[in-house]
Amino acid sequence: MSRAAPAFGAFVLALDTTFLATFGPSALSEPGVFLLCSGLLVGAALAIASDLTGGFAIGSVTVPRTVLLGSSHVAIAIAVAALGAWIAVTAAATTTRLVAIGTIVGSAPLARLGVRTARDDRRVPDRTPSLRRRLGIGLLVVASIGAGLVVATII
Repeated sequence: MSRAAPAFGAFVLALDTTFLATFGPSALSEPGVFLLCSGLLVGAALAIASDLTGGFAIGSVTVPRTVLLGSSHVAIAIAVAALGAWIAVTAAATTTRLVAIGTIVGSAPLARLGVRTARDDRRVPDRTPSLRRRLGIGLLVVASIGAGLVVATII
């Protein structure tokens, strides 16, 4: 179980609220944006709740925290894929459609991780990543954002 789940949820919630604060509630009139914002909100709430409770009971069934965390990943992946599908359907330019298809395909690994986490798969790491691994992931994120900005300015 990831100890970073509440931080992940808080980060996603901060992104969602920052977007809404910047563009206002009228931005939700677009169906793709509405799906993305609502999916991010649900995913953030589930991620935060996964660490606050050891699980919760619905009648006689107890839902473990791994299901909450996995469900948060799946909710975010579905929201991103739905936005990509909306863009692919409504976009006129070929390059925009390719980016949308890339978004849809790119959300699949997050959904797979969510399903594996919810099933409490033994292959999901349970340990805290090392500082070296965190630094590597951070550098990959920065490089990905930089490459995306370069591509966005060229196209």
